[in-house]
Amino acid sequence: MKLPRPEAAQSRGSMILAILFVVFLSLAGMALLTHTLIHQRILSARAKKIAETERIYQELIFYQHQFREKVFGDNLLNIHCPESDYFNLDIFPDVQVNQVLIKNSFSNRIQQQDDYRKIRIIDTIQIHSLKSNYQLKTDVIIDLLSGNIPLHLITFFLQAKIEIPEDIYLKENHIEVKTQGQYLIGDIPVDFDVTGFLADALKIQGNLLSWAEIRKKFGFDISDEPIEKGIYILAEEGRVETIFIQGDLQKLIFSTREGIQEIQFHLGGQCYQLSYQPQEDYFRCWDPQIPVQSVFNQKIIVNGNLWSLEQSQQPAFLESTNIKLLVSGQTVITTSLETQNLDIEKIRLNNLTLIGGTHDLYPTENSQPGVTVDIEGKAIIQATILVQGRFENRSEELEISGSLFAEEVHNQGRMTIHSTGSGFDSGAYFHTGIITLIIDFFIDFIEEVYDV
Repeated sequence: MKLPRPEAAQSRGSMILAILFVVFLSLAGMALLTHTLIHQRILSARAKKIAETERIYQELIFYQHQFREKVFGDNLLNIHCPESDYFNLDIFPDVQVNQVLIKNSFSNRIQQQDDYRKIRIIDTIQIHSLKSNYQLKTDVIIDLLSGNIPLHLITFFLQAKIEIPEDIYLKENHIEVKTQGQYLIGDIPVDFDVTGFLADALKIQGNLLSWAEIRKKFGFDISDEPIEKGIYILAEEGRVETIFIQGDLQKLIFSTREGIQEIQFHLGGQCYQLSYQPQEDYFRCWDPQIPVQSVFNQKIIVNGNLWSLEQSQQPAFLESTNIKLLVSGQTVITTSLETQNLDIEKIRLNNLTLIGGTHDLYPTENSQPGVTVDIEGKAIIQATILVQGRFENRSEELEISGSLFAEEVHNQGRMTIHSTGSGFDSGAYFHTGIITLIIDFFIDFIEEVYDV
């Protein structure tokens, strides 16, 4: 028996290795081809998904724009229950367009105040592609006030009838309201109860406000004659309720010093100064009969004109100051009025509420109330301004941080108004009739829905 030659065995081994190598390469190639095909299918599916998702996303953005235009375009003023009478599926039914289906789902949160409600409408909008199972969801938030709305909650309120659209009026008069939706222009009923505010400030009970009651409060002989011009302090039971000025005041100056609020009154060529700590039992003034341990309720009444309202330095007010200033005639603001807010974590509130309005003790033949800002260059007014008359700006650039209500506005420069909360709740005396007002509108989120 002959054994195979080594050369033949080697040849057969090489052939087997070559065949195995070819088979391996073939399998590897097939695997790579399969992987490439799968990868291409994944990329194709991903591209298709991205394209379809982008398509329905654009449809959603367009619908949100239409939704916003409808909400702001419709007149909601006289809809007293908007959460049920307006934001419902009858007003906003399902929409099928461009191979998508759009559905609304409304819910609400309501905070009941004394005479009005804060309403938050949450509209969950779902858009579903009819060509696939792709779906997006978004929450639209609409904040409203409904009822007798306190005037200080409306950033800009012009109580006058205009013949042009509101946005065009604002543009032509160089007025910019920074907070979206928080402006109101129209001949809308308002309760501006200056007499009630004055009676409460002077602690006079009942609905009758007369000079006889005033004289009784300040210890004069009772008659129907007005008291003489001067500055009077109403103090009762350890509290200084009100500073009452009869007649025109030349200057009213605010300043601060080492945690003390200071006020100067210039009347008849003399300067009267008081200082106090807000909400604390510390009060000093020119009358030695007023105890130093008194608490000041920070109400000032000028039964006449105020020819210069100013600050002697910046800041004019402490953070805890909350002054309510009522002027029966004209008020001229001659400097900026600012507060230095040192703690950024605190909620910023205005420290001055300026009220211009007539009452039963102010002669009707006198000029109507009004507020004029007469400052060169740029002016900053941090205050709530409520004037039952004309507001005039003579500054080149006026920035109001707070709110403004007026029956007439005359703007000679540029005016910007952005909302800041008020330290004084005006709702008991100064509010609208029963209306509904949108104060904010925003998109909370947009996300893809996967469990469909």
